[in-house]
Amino acid sequence: MDRGKYQYQLEKEARKSRKKTKEVELHGVRVRLGTGAHDLLLKTKKVEEFLSSGDRVQIQLTLRGREKSLDKKFVRERLNKILGMILVPFKVAEEPKAGPRGLIMIIEPDHGKNKQISSEKDKGNQNRQNPQTLPASKPL
Repeated sequence: MDRGKYQYQLEKEARKSRKKTKEVELHGVRVRLGTGAHDLLLKTKKVEEFLSSGDRVQIQLTLRGREKSLDKKFVRERLNKILGMILVPFKVAEEPKAGPRGLIMIIEPDHGKNKQISSEKDKGNQNRQNPQTLPASKPL
């Protein structure tokens, strides 16, 4: 085989593989401890939109001032509450870690359960918790 022909074949295969790859973007959502129930609902819908398009999502629970000295259990519960509101199947890519502004967590879509997504979209918001039933955050 000719060397030029061999290089051409390799380049051709590389172009084909580049066409098939999809860049996964990292989208971010910022939430504070005092964020209202309706705003949380809107943010979780946006997260579901990102996950269903196949992108990773960074959830940042922003803590300001005295909020940084709160009980770690309380802050983790708040983060788990946000994750519990997301209906699209996901998996945790990076566990929550402390950042300069609070907790940062990265989630990505769970491709093993793609068939359930379409049936959950048909149900709409029936499975989602009612924002009025969620307890309000305690004032500091």
